[in-house]
Amino acid sequence: MPKPFIAGAVFEPKVDECTEDAKVTAVKVGKGKVYEAATDSNGDFWLHDVSPGEYTLLVEKGGYLPRKMGPVDASKDVNVGDIAVRKA
Repeated sequence: MPKPFIAGAVFEPKVDECTEDAKVTAVKVGKGKVYEAATDSNGDFWLHDVSPGEYTLLVEKGGYLPRKMGPVDASKDVNVGDIAVRKA
């Protein structure tokens, strides 16, 4: 049985642009298991084959303020939607 994924998109709302090459980290709550991905040219990311459970997400990119969100329930496939990041 395949494991779930966490997906979403990162963008900068002030200029309404996709944020490419942002690092997205998912940390499993209480377990510390870590998954990482980078956003593509459309700002999209996919964290494949995560262990089911709750996660905290952290989005980081040079020149931008880090963005933390959660908990994200990954007991099944989940798309967290658009995540806004702001320039530092």
